Amino acid sequence: MAKARFDCQFNGAPSRDRMVPDLSAFLAAHRVDSASIADWPRFLTLLEKLTDGSIMLEWKPTAAERDLALSTIDVLIGRISSVEGADAAFWRQTLKTTKALTQSRFQTDPEDITISDVNLRDAAMGENLIWLAREAYPRRKIVVWAATFHNVRNAHLIDSGMPDFSYSELTTMGHHAWQALGDAIYNVGFTAHAGEHAWFNGKPTPLLPPPSGSLEELWGATGHEDAFVDLRRIRPGGEWLGAPLLSSPLGYAPMMADWTQVLDAMVFTRTMRPSTPAD
Repeated sequence: MAKARFDCQFNGAPSRDRMVPDLSAFLAAHRVDSASIADWPRFLTLLEKLTDGSIMLEWKPTAAERDLALSTIDVLIGRISSVEGADAAFWRQTLKTTKALTQSRFQTDPEDITISDVNLRDAAMGENLIWLAREAYPRRKIVVWAATFHNVRNAHLIDSGMPDFSYSELTTMGHHAWQALGDAIYNVGFTAHAGEHAWFNGKPTPLLPPPSGSLEELWGATGHEDAFVDLRRIRPGGEWLGAPLLSSPLGYAPMMADWTQVLDAMVFTRTMRPSTPAD
């Protein structure tokens, strides 16, 4: 089983420590003269910082650093454009997504993330996922593990119920991938009736009682501990599932949508438990 990342963001020291040596080794193996590229040492230092997810909240590139990164990446892509092989294709895609990362790190304020910021990241993630499906693993089944927020399609159809937050201008990774791959994608959301949720090893937050008439209230009344509902192929008698309904697959906040236009299925867990470290 192969593993691959699709996010344009990198995570911590492993990415920072491997990106520059691996890129340098690839360029050397294919006799690409990186030393002749203007400001090459400065670019490598900048690349290490861009791929260090641990400093994402403390550092952002200046306009000059952004411009250096973008222009140097363009030069690199040009120099390896005729190189053949899977490793060259991988680096061309990695460099393209690093351009998106650079612009995202430059424009995004971690304390005030906008829909425009999210759209930029999700477009890059969608492009990566499409590349993985079409180019890297065209004959493989791919399981994508991501927040449901990024996986949904037609986000503009979701009424968040929050006056200060709207999905109307949001275009997610899942929507980009669905436009390209269509029914080859089967997108599953998750929701729960009770319990607690939290970021990994974070402070748990109790789930509020599900609103009257919501999918969670209806599921809770069945007595099932766990359940799965197929929203793509609804059985006779279940046509009501195609009407706008309250449900909470996005951060356990009740929202209104025709979920058949947003997800292909939902998994119901009666009692949610937050993620905690293993012993």
